[in-house]
Amino acid sequence: MQKRIPTAVLALGVLVPALLFAVLPSVSARATTSLFHQFITVASYTGTPTGVAFDPQGNRFVAFKNGPRDQGPTHVLEYRASDPRTAINFANDGGNSSGVAYDATLNTLLEVQPTNVAGDTVFSEDLSGVTAIAAIDNASGVLADQNGNIFVATGADGTIVELPISGGNSTLVSDLTNPTSLAVKSAGVLVVGNCGTSSTHGKLIQITVAGAQENILARNMVCPDGIALLPNGSLVVSDYGTGIVYRQSLSGSFVPIAQGLLHPQGITFDLAGNLFIANSGAKRLVEMPASAFAAQLSITQRVASATANSITVRWATPAFTREATCTLFRRQGSRSLFVRAKTVSTATCSFTRLSKSTPYVLHVVTTDGVVNSPEALVNIKTKAR
Repeated sequence: MQKRIPTAVLALGVLVPALLFAVLPSVSARATTSLFHQFITVASYTGTPTGVAFDPQGNRFVAFKNGPRDQGPTHVLEYRASDPRTAINFANDGGNSSGVAYDATLNTLLEVQPTNVAGDTVFSEDLSGVTAIAAIDNASGVLADQNGNIFVATGADGTIVELPISGGNSTLVSDLTNPTSLAVKSAGVLVVGNCGTSSTHGKLIQITVAGAQENILARNMVCPDGIALLPNGSLVVSDYGTGIVYRQSLSGSFVPIAQGLLHPQGITFDLAGNLFIANSGAKRLVEMPASAFAAQLSITQRVASATANSITVRWATPAFTREATCTLFRRQGSRSLFVRAKTVSTATCSFTRLSKSTPYVLHVVTTDGVVNSPEALVNIKTKAR
């Protein structure tokens, strides 16, 4: 499968009027340097981490496809909130983990495996030991909703299986290609990462549990193998196929905010809003700090001013703490021609040495690639004199 790394500005095409399409490639080439966030390596392993989860107390759990040999016979490590650097052997069920999640209702860790010689593939794990819950072939992802109902993705089987807290199990959907990751978006609504096969791209699919209704949220990923939810309800997704992390913008589109991972799988936020990623191909657990997910840039309360040869735009956004890229275009009939771009670290963009009596368009994008709305385009004209 050919690796495709889309640029953030091109990914934002749904938000930018057609008149800018011809010049956006020039903008992306100039903005890429400051666009992507860096990762912090939390831990390196001899085994392959496949998932990460936190309990309500902030204790961290890391599951492995093959346990780290330097930790002894284990497939799940625990890092206590009181000592987050020290690994503790938490569970060993004798299998290879393909997904992990925390069930806050039952206060237990959930883990799934694709196969197991004993037949069981879904497990509940706590300090008292490992308990088999179900035998579901090709189990590749797991989650528990706010009511304690468990959902299991089955990878190659293409199904999502529900295990109600009341007991039993049923197939929720069965027409997927290769579902590997799950998240609860809201009560009764799931989001599933459905990996692509061959030249077919993966999809991010929203499923309403009542009626099993499906709605495609994104088609621009290869294998969305990790999904997490921000406090504002938007999604963060890691792509196993490209190593890119995407964030959902307020328009609903998904834009890249980080790249450079090697086969990322499970992802989750800690209590402080930091994103943890099982970077399986590099055998590392990495972190994106909460600052990478600061409030989206808002310039709806902007103040724009112009002279005969300059333009200045200021916007109100108390949460603005990082850089923004400002790109200036000159309006020429129905077209907009690129003039120049700059990166600023304050909520102000200014351009000088402009032509008199000329209409311009100013495009503002935060460095995480998220434009909050079409209002991020400011139309303004320089004065005659």
